[in-house]
Amino acid sequence: MSVRYLRTFIAIAESGTFASAAHVVGITQSAVSMQMRALEDELRCELFDRTKRPPTLNAYGKALLPKAREIVFLYDQMTEAASSRDALAGMLELGAVPTTLTGLLPRTLAGLRTRHPRLKVRIAQNMATELIHMVDRGEIDAAIVSEAAQTPPGLRVRPFASEQLMVVAPLDAPYNTDVELLEKLPYIRFSRHATVGRMIQRELRNRNIKVSESMELASMEAITQMVYHGLGVSVLPERSVEEPRPLPIKKVPFGSPPPERVLALVEREESPKTPLIDAVFVEIEKLVGGSRSLEQP
Repeated sequence: MSVRYLRTFIAIAESGTFASAAHVVGITQSAVSMQMRALEDELRCELFDRTKRPPTLNAYGKALLPKAREIVFLYDQMTEAASSRDALAGMLELGAVPTTLTGLLPRTLAGLRTRHPRLKVRIAQNMATELIHMVDRGEIDAAIVSEAAQTPPGLRVRPFASEQLMVVAPLDAPYNTDVELLEKLPYIRFSRHATVGRMIQRELRNRNIKVSESMELASMEAITQMVYHGLGVSVLPERSVEEPRPLPIKKVPFGSPPPERVLALVEREESPKTPLIDAVFVEIEKLVGGSRSLEQP
C-alpha cells in the first residue's frame, strides 16, 4: 500500500474536497481521483459517498482515517530516524526512458549510492510520454525523458544533455554518406512509440530519404548489436554517457548539422522530494559535464 495514497486520503478528509487536497499534496485533481480509486481497489471497498457533491467519507472511509494517520505517522518517524544520520534519505520513485537504462542511469545510481547511501531509488521504465503523465499523476516523483515539446502545467523540465543523431552502420559498409547508407542498406527502425523514434522518422520524411525497413526495435543496445553483426543500418542518438565497452561500428552524422535530442529531468514544481531530485540532477550533471552537454549561456 502506498503511503503517498494515504497522505492524499488524509488531505481529502482534512481539507474537505478533492480539489483542496490536490493543492495540499501538490498534484492535480485528476491524479487525486486516480489515487483514491487505486486505494479503494487495493482495499476492496469504497471509501467515499460519491452521490454527494463534493464526495464525502463514507463509514468505511471514516473507519480507515485514524489507521491511515497512524501508518503515516509511523512511516514519518522511521524516515526521520534514518535522515538524522544522512540529510538525504528516503525513497525516490524515478522513471527513465529505455535509452538511458545503460550508460547514464547505472552510473548515476552508483554515484548516488556512494554519496547518499540512505537515498533509495526505485526505477520505473517507460516511454517519455507515459513517464511525463506518471509524474503529473503523482505515481512517480521524477523522470529522465527525451524532452517533449509540451508538458502539463505544474511540471518543471530540467534539460541536462543534448545528443546528436548519428547513422550507425557496420564497419565494413561500402558507403560513407548518411543518405547512401540509409537508402542502400536494410534499415533498422527505432521504435515509433519512442520520442526519439518519431523524431528520426520526421527527419527521414523531411529529407525525402527512402529506406527499406527490415525490423523495428525499441532498444538501442539491440539495434547496435544488429548493426555490429551486419544486419543493417539505423539512426541513433550518440550517447552523452558512453557504455563501458562500446561495439566498433561506423558512425556518420545524420545531416549537417545533425538534429539533436535533448535529455531532461521532469518533476512536479511543488514536490516534497525536491531535495532528493536535486541530488539526482547534480549526479547526472557530473556525468555529462565532460561529454556532449547543453551549451551554457
